[in-house]
Amino acid sequence: MKPNLSLNINKVNEQKEVDEQVNQLEAEMNDSNQAPEQKLLNIIMVDLNNRETKLKMINTELILELREYLHEYVYTCFFTNYYLEHNGQRLSDYSDLSELDLDADPKIYMRA
Repeated sequence: MKPNLSLNINKVNEQKEVDEQVNQLEAEMNDSNQAPEQKLLNIIMVDLNNRETKLKMINTELILELREYLHEYVYTCFFTNYYLEHNGQRLSDYSDLSELDLDADPKIYMRA
């Protein structure tokens, strides 16, 4: 009988651990639900050949994610050494798109 009792105790302990993990994940989800509201932004990318490309991105995305997209996009994938610029200012890869005033000027430029 002892082995069965120990199996039951192990199952109870495992269930408690699973319940704790589920509660922790639910708490994290509730915290993430209180995150800033996501908004769709219209962006016009101007590449080094002055080709304009219209994009839609979420305001909480980073400039780095825009660069990752540009590495895969057929018209910009061959550009490897560039920086991005908006309103004459060089953009940091780790800033949010929400920090930019894209309503007034939706263009982001690639510069060599």
